[in-house]
Amino acid sequence: MTLHLNFDPLPKQCKIFGNTIDIVRKTVVLDDDGLAVNGTYEAEKDRIEISTEQSLDKQWQTLLHELYHAVLHYCGKTDLDEDEAHIEMTSQVVFQIIKTLN
Repeated sequence: MTLHLNFDPLPKQCKIFGNTIDIVRKTVVLDDDGLAVNGTYEAEKDRIEISTEQSLDKQWQTLLHELYHAVLHYCGKTDLDEDEAHIEMTSQVVFQIIKTLN
């Protein structure tokens, strides 16, 4: 099996447990408080928004971060979903692993 990774552009959709998640790239992404952020996951819309005001690598890290929120949502792990430090650390490590696969 050959693994081909395409890091540009970000995908427009992915599936988590059979649920389609839309991935939207926008110049400015706002959180629930109206603050500019790198990305958001909206569970009720199955939608992730990623800010294009960051490097492509950072967009990928942000996408993995938001996907982790989605996975936790679908697993019913709302307690873990609040641990931003854990989610950020995990998404950065996963990004590094994927980026360095040979």
